[in-house]
Amino acid sequence: HVAARQPGVAAYRNARTRMHELMDALYDGLPDLPEGDQDITSTVNVNELVRVGLVRLEDGRPVSNTDQLDTDFLLGFLRSAANTRRNTTGSGTHRADPRGARVPQMDPDRQRAYGAVFRDLENFVQRLEEAARIGRRAVDLAYDGLTSGTLNPPEPPRDAGKRRNRKSMEREGDE
Repeated sequence: HVAARQPGVAAYRNARTRMHELMDALYDGLPDLPEGDQDITSTVNVNELVRVGLVRLEDGRPVSNTDQLDTDFLLGFLRSAANTRRNTTGSGTHRADPRGARVPQMDPDRQRAYGAVFRDLENFVQRLEEAARIGRRAVDLAYDGLTSGTLNPPEPPRDAGKRRNRKSMEREGDE
């Protein structure tokens, strides 16, 4: 007897298919970054950028007012460990005010290169979070389907009892 209102095999297969798509996107989505050789110690305070009108704050986030400063570059450097520490009080409370943060001084083309990678990283995080949600959904659907009878476990392979792992085969070859 199959319980009524169970999502069934279609919902599980859809979640599983989406999970495969997300895993492929995740594999390709994390940028391959070469070792750095840049000196990025020359920095400017975000508050100074706001004061001179190069940056405005929208909902607490810095946004560039000029094509000489890349917004994604700013947002990426705000996530750095140094700026996170700078925006955390001694008691461990995080302040959402980015004006005390510091960002490196770089030419606009270099900023755009950093901004593009920071966007890729943010997209990766979004896909990762979606994969976690879809993965949990697929697992829940599998449990519900298996326990309600709408899904069955796969049939074991015919030679399941004859399978040997690689290490046992290597040991036999050494003898």
